Amino acid sequence: MLRDTYQKQYDLEHSHRAELSAGVGTPVAAVALVASATAVAFFDYPYSAVLLTYAFYAFVVVTMASLATASFYVFRSLWNYKYEKLASPLELLRFQSGLAEWYEREGESHETAQKRAEAEITEGVIQKLCEATHWNAQINLRRGNFLHMGTTSLAVALSAFLLLACLYAVAKATSPEKITSVQIINLPLNQLEKTMTTQSPKPASSPAASPAVPSAAPSAPTISPAKPQMPNNSQFRTNTEIPVPRADRGGNKP
Repeated sequence: MLRDTYQKQYDLEHSHRAELSAGVGTPVAAVALVASATAVAFFDYPYSAVLLTYAFYAFVVVTMASLATASFYVFRSLWNYKYEKLASPLELLRFQSGLAEWYEREGESHETAQKRAEAEITEGVIQKLCEATHWNAQINLRRGNFLHMGTTSLAVALSAFLLLACLYAVAKATSPEKITSVQIINLPLNQLEKTMTTQSPKPASSPAASPAVPSAAPSAPTISPAKPQMPNNSQFRTNTEIPVPRADRGGNKP
C-alpha cells in the first residue's frame, strides 16, 4: 500500500514535468506577438514634441523591459535541469541475481538467498523511488516559480502595450495627413520627339545559324542497379546516466 503511494507521487512529478514543458509555448508566442506589434507602432508613430509622445515613449520602454524580463524567466524555466528516474528493470534483475549469488557464496541456501535478495531489492527500490520523487519535486517547484514570474512579467507587458496602443490610435487620428505633391513638367514637342527617337529600340539582329550537330552514337545498354537493402538498426546514447541502485548492507555486494 505504501509502495503504491510512492509510485503515484513519482508518476505525478513526471506528469508535472511534462505540463511545465508544454506550458512554455503560450508565453513564447505571446512575447513574440507583443514585441512585433510594439515595433510596428514604434516605427509608424507620428512623433511630435508633445506630452503624448513622451507618454508613448515611456510605455514603449515599460513594454520592452517587461518582455525582456518575461523572456529571461521563461528561458530560465527550461535551462539546466536534470531529473532522476529509476534504473531499468533489466538492471534491477541483474542486481537481484548477483545479490542472490553473493548470499549463496556466503553460505545461505538457495531459497533463503533468493528471499533475502528479493526483500533487499524491494527495500532498495522504495528508497530510490523516494529519492527520485523528492529530487524531481524540487526541480518542478523551481521551474514552476520561474514560469510564474515570466507570466507575471508578460501580464505587465500586455497592460503597458494596451495603453501604448491607445496612445498610438489617438496620435494617428489627430495627426495631420501627409500631403504628397506631384509636379508635371511640360516638354516642347520637338524635344519630346527627339527623346522618343533616341530611346527607340534597335532592330534585333537575326540569330546566326547554328552548326549542325552530328547524331549521337547509339548508347550501350544500361545495367539497372541492384535493389537497395533495408539499413541496419543504429544505436545511440542519451546524455543522462542512470545510476544502478545498490544495497549498502555488509560486505562487498554486487
